[in-house]
Amino acid sequence: MLPRMISQSRYQELLRQVFLGPLIIIFSCAISYLVINANLIQVLGILSVALVLFLTFLMPEKALIVLLVIKPFIDLTWRAYFTSWGGVRINSLRIVGFYAFIISGWLYFRYRGKGAVFNEKIILLFILVNFFSFLNALIIWPRSFMNHADNFLRVADAYLIYCVIHNLLESKDKRLRIIVSIWMSTLAVGIISIFVFLSGRYEIDITQGVTRFAGLYNDPGTPSYMAILSLAFGTLYLEIKKGRYGHKISYRILYLITIIVTGALLIITLTKSAILMLLVFLILWFGIYKRKLLMVICSIVIAWSFLYSNSEAFRMRIEKEVKFVRDKDFSLAAARPLGTGRIAHWESTIQIFMHDYSLFQQFFGTYHNFAAHNQYIAYLMQVGYVGLLIFIIMLTRFFLRLKSIYKKQRRPEIFMALTLFAIICIYALSGHPFDYTTILWYLMISLSVVNIKSSLLL
Repeated sequence: MLPRMISQSRYQELLRQVFLGPLIIIFSCAISYLVINANLIQVLGILSVALVLFLTFLMPEKALIVLLVIKPFIDLTWRAYFTSWGGVRINSLRIVGFYAFIISGWLYFRYRGKGAVFNEKIILLFILVNFFSFLNALIIWPRSFMNHADNFLRVADAYLIYCVIHNLLESKDKRLRIIVSIWMSTLAVGIISIFVFLSGRYEIDITQGVTRFAGLYNDPGTPSYMAILSLAFGTLYLEIKKGRYGHKISYRILYLITIIVTGALLIITLTKSAILMLLVFLILWFGIYKRKLLMVICSIVIAWSFLYSNSEAFRMRIEKEVKFVRDKDFSLAAARPLGTGRIAHWESTIQIFMHDYSLFQQFFGTYHNFAAHNQYIAYLMQVGYVGLLIFIIMLTRFFLRLKSIYKKQRRPEIFMALTLFAIICIYALSGHPFDYTTILWYLMISLSVVNIKSSLLL
C-alpha cells in the first residue's frame, strides 16, 4: 500500500531517483571492466549494434532515439574490429554510421511534407555538394573510398537526423527524456574514463612536454569534450525541472558528480580547446542567461590564476600563448607556434589550397581535409569555396533564427541551443567538431527546437 500522500507517478519518480545514481555507477564500473579488458570490447560493440538493429524491426523511430543515447558507448568500441573486407576494417562505429544514414534517410522521406523544416533546402544543398565532391574524389583516389565514405556519412547522418528528430520529440515529456538520457549517457562515459585513468591502462599523449590522459581514443580531447556536453545537458535538465518535485534528490547529486567528473577530465587531459569551451559555456549560461556575469568572470580569473601558479603542466601548455601576449608581437611569425602549432598548420594548408589546387578543386574541393585543425579550413579543402559558403550561410541562419525565437520566448532550451551552437562554432576554429558524430548529433538535437511550435516547447 502506497502512502496516501504520494501518488503512483510521484512514487515511481522517487524510485527512479533513489536508484538512478547507483545504477549509473554500477553500469560505468561494468563497462570500465570491459574497456580495461580490451578483448571484451568487441562483445560490447556487437551487443550495441544488435540492440539497435533489433529495435529497427520493432519500432524504427525509437531505434534512432536509442542510437542517439548509446552512441557514446559505441564510440568506446571503435578499436574492436569485427572483420576485414577488401582491406577495410569493419567495426561497430562504421556499421552504426551506415545504419544511421539508412534509418534517418528513411525517416526523412517518411516525414517529408509533414511540416516545414528550417534550413532544409540549404542543408540538402550542403549534402549534395558533399556528395559531388565525394564522387569526384573517388574517381581520382579510388583507394581512399572508406575514408571519403566516413566523411560523407558524418555529414549526411547529422543533418538528416536534424531534419527528422523533431517529429520524434513532439511532446514535452519525450524531449525532457532525451535531454536527461543524453546527460546520463555522457556522464557514464565520463565516469568510465575516470575509472580507466585510475586503472593505469590508458593511452597517453605527450604535447609540449606534458604527459596527458588520452583515454581510449588516443586523443585527450574526446573525453573532455564529452564532459562539457554532459555538463551542458545536465544544467539544462535541472533548469527545466527547477521547482518541480524530484529536483532536489539524486539529480542534484548526479549534477555534482557531473561537475567533479568534468573538472577531473579537464585537469588530466589539459585540452585547451575544451577549457575554452567551458569558459564560453560559463560566460554565456551562468554569466548572461543567469545574470551572474561579474561572479563568473571573478571565478574564472581566480581559477586561472590558481592553476597558472600551482600547475606546471598548465603553465607549459599555455606558455606560448602567454609569451605571445606578453611580447606584444602580433606578427604572423610570432603567431605560428600558437595552438600547439595550429596556426602554422593553417598557413601551410591554405598554401596548398592556393597553389596546388586547380580552379575546379578550389570551388568544389577534393574531399581531403588535411587534418586542418580548423573546421572552416577543413571544409574549404574538402568542399571548396562553394561548400564553405553554403556551410557559413547555414550557420548564420541558425544563429539568427535562434536569436529571434529567444527574443520572443526566453526559454532555457532555446538559450542552451544558442550556447551549444556558440561553443561548437568557436571550438571549430581549432578543431573538427562537425566531424565528431556524437557532438554533432547532440548539437542537431539542440537546434531542432527551431522546428518545434512555441506551444510545445518545454
